[in-house]
Amino acid sequence: MLVDLVLENWQKGTMVEMIDQRLQGKCKTDEACLVLKFGLLCSQPFASTRPSMHQVMQYLNGDVPLSEFAPTDMSFSMQALMENRGFNPSIVSNPQFMTSIATLSGLSGGR
Repeated sequence: MLVDLVLENWQKGTMVEMIDQRLQGKCKTDEACLVLKFGLLCSQPFASTRPSMHQVMQYLNGDVPLSEFAPTDMSFSMQALMENRGFNPSIVSNPQFMTSIATLSGLSGGR
């Protein structure tokens, strides 16, 4: 999955390779890498491990360095986690089920 690929590149120190080639020279590399890291932090499988909005704002304002989070602390596989919960990855490739999956995920998110 994309999350696992981005995490692997963060762990290797090759996060720059994850930036879309079409953006080369059109964006700041450090900012693009920061966005990718935020994506990883905010897509943690357990809500308790995701940063709060207050923490995200502190990172974006530069008040707190993002380096507090080591990529090795995030060694999870989204696909493995979803498969353990009964998720079948082959369903995602079937367009017939895409609306149902999106609706279900939207409805199942806690508030």
